Amino acid sequence: MSPAGEEQLKCLKSMEAQGLFQLIIYDYKYSAEERASEVLSSGIKEYFGRLLEESNCNINATDEVFVSNSGAYCAFELFLTLTKIPYSLVEFSKNEFAERRLVRSINQYDEISLAYRNLVFSAGSIIGTNEYCKKHIYCSNSKLDKTLPGETYFFDPLSLKDLRNETKEKILSAYPEMNFAKVAEISALLVPNSESLTKRAIASCGRYICDNIAPYTLLIDLMRIPSERLMIKPHPHGTFSFETRFSHSILLDKTFPIEFLQLLPNCRIEQMISVETSAVDKVSNLVDVSITASRYWMLKFMEVIPLYTILLLEAKLLDYKFVYFCPHLEGMKEIVQVLCACVEHGKLAIENHFWELGTSELVVSSSYKNVAQFSHHVHKYTIIRKNTADTPVFSDGSSSLYLAGNISSTECKRAETSFGLNHSGIKVIVKYEGEC
Repeated sequence: MSPAGEEQLKCLKSMEAQGLFQLIIYDYKYSAEERASEVLSSGIKEYFGRLLEESNCNINATDEVFVSNSGAYCAFELFLTLTKIPYSLVEFSKNEFAERRLVRSINQYDEISLAYRNLVFSAGSIIGTNEYCKKHIYCSNSKLDKTLPGETYFFDPLSLKDLRNETKEKILSAYPEMNFAKVAEISALLVPNSESLTKRAIASCGRYICDNIAPYTLLIDLMRIPSERLMIKPHPHGTFSFETRFSHSILLDKTFPIEFLQLLPNCRIEQMISVETSAVDKVSNLVDVSITASRYWMLKFMEVIPLYTILLLEAKLLDYKFVYFCPHLEGMKEIVQVLCACVEHGKLAIENHFWELGTSELVVSSSYKNVAQFSHHVHKYTIIRKNTADTPVFSDGSSSLYLAGNISSTECKRAETSFGLNHSGIKVIVKYEGEC
């Protein structure tokens, strides 16, 4: 059994000892292989029947069965439907039921077979469109989908804060390895997305990185958050190397629901940084500042370093406007907003077309060494002063930062800088190389 599996087993035993509930762990990618639907159905029933029997759990004698609608891989909901066992389905995040996002997301998973897809849809077991789903439990303020069967309930994760202290202590005792006193003192919380979604998002950057954790190390580096003041809540399906890259940070158990932070006395989070997740909705009352990045951050994260470099130069050359050429205008605006929140006096103009430089504009493109890994990667930029302001300069893939107009050679020289991104293993060098 892996170290992660051993930790889950400890957690399970602790929960059972407290009489809270029974947790049964299974392979969430079970039965994705290509087989006929009837063979697949019997295999799923046999798998979960054996798993429940080994756990001494008589599911037919339980008061109520709750399932989180975590997507196409939730084979347990499929098992309940196939064996005609009533259950309650809990919305994973706001508007998941009404917008049917998880129904559409099944097409993202290449490893799910056609037979499994057909079985899931025919059984109605992604958002409980079947007669055995007796209750749909929505997140608070979610839109209601009146086409779904069964009773309707709403649950507010923030209400966990109002539980009796005795109940809170019982729940938290299921995580004996966690230092909750230290957790309550942390100033920043990082909530990443799953590894599978991150891998797909950054696939085009693959030749530059050796670790899919790269978008998250870069985000923390550029926000200048000290490692010892950071807490990370890994995704339940993630296997990122956070313990290696953030050895001085608090790493929560990935089975620890983010909502359980509501149970900690005096828990305050100065900054919550989330990437394409809905986690902030569940702890918004504990957070002072929430910085949320969508998938654009991961799609374009290799362009973040030149953007950040411009912001640093802007602090030295305050009288000049900066222009960065990018084909994805809306997404880059979002990234700039995240970065500008972290750099004093930060401001940046974003254009999605070629532009002739005026007397106070700058264009940047970056040059990467063609190496096989993200760690110890050196980004190099050259500042070149243009003698004339009316000569057009385009973002042509070169590694130059062109300063045009009335910027003197002395000012260009003063703009030289270098900085390191420690968690990402990157050094950036900006150097003045003369005039053209």
